[in-house]
Amino acid sequence: METQPTPSSDQVTLLKISAALQEPDIGLGQLAGIVSSDPRLAFQLIKVVNSAAFSMPRSIQSIHEAAVILGIDQIRRIVYLLTLAAGNRGPDELIALALIRARMCENLARQGQGNGTAAFTVGLFSLLDVALGLPVESVVTQLSLASDVCDALVAKQGPLFDHLQTAMSFEDDRALDDNPPTAEAADLYLESIAWAEKLRSEIDHLASGSNADSNAR
Repeated sequence: METQPTPSSDQVTLLKISAALQEPDIGLGQLAGIVSSDPRLAFQLIKVVNSAAFSMPRSIQSIHEAAVILGIDQIRRIVYLLTLAAGNRGPDELIALALIRARMCENLARQGQGNGTAAFTVGLFSLLDVALGLPVESVVTQLSLASDVCDALVAKQGPLFDHLQTAMSFEDDRALDDNPPTAEAADLYLESIAWAEKLRSEIDHLASGSNADSNAR
């Protein structure tokens, strides 16, 4: 029987950080502590925040300071993308697709007065098997994810999975032909695409800037 691949310790650390940042009531100090638990991630985030893309009035020296100026949501989003980019073994388009799903699931949940944070997690982690080359089950079992998130990702059931299915239906023209979306859902998906593209463009800009800096040395 073939042994299932398991996530590396680095992958687990990054995924745990990303999952921990989903806590809706997280404070600035708690966020700074979670990100700083991985020195490499903390270094990357500080470098991103101090790049030209964010036009800081002064050099930022700490995660806490970055969170105060940019806000918790912006720091979360940077960490999400850095985490996916660090572990991605597939084409870059997978990152964009995961972000679109995450945002769409969040939009759908909030529209129905549901848990947007948990929905975002489901969408974000829905492509772990492809992006990391690992079975979802082997990753989820090592993360302290809420039961409704696990139900959606592993058992493929529950309200959060329904949101994910709706998001995924926009990726299949045949599904849309058979069950046309409402105008409101279509607008939410367009917003999700725009949000994901903006976030990726920011990070792509930073990456190109980092490469230029490296070549200049």
